[in-house]
Amino acid sequence: MKIIFNIFGKKHTLEIIGLLLNHEKLRFNEIFAFILSSPKTLTARLQDLEIFSILNRTIYKEIPPRVEYSLTEAGRSLEKLFVDISQWIKLWKTDIFNFKHT
Repeated sequence: MKIIFNIFGKKHTLEIIGLLLNHEKLRFNEIFAFILSSPKTLTARLQDLEIFSILNRTIYKEIPPRVEYSLTEAGRSLEKLFVDISQWIKLWKTDIFNFKHT
């Protein structure tokens, strides 16, 4: 269970994966535009996801250099989990959103 939190429990990780599930590839500034985060935090999350082989970082030798991010096969395989969680939320949203902390 600890490894799950190490991979997916960090700020913006799930947002980045979800975004890349909806786009084949994105550049840093495109991801940054969607995610309200500091560039430092976003860079750290992208590096984490690359280390865990969830995303690919492709560098194009152009001037200026172009870097694109895309999901690996392992990253794409997470799509079913996102669909399952979405269905769970739809099923239980009344209970979830009406929950009151005491």
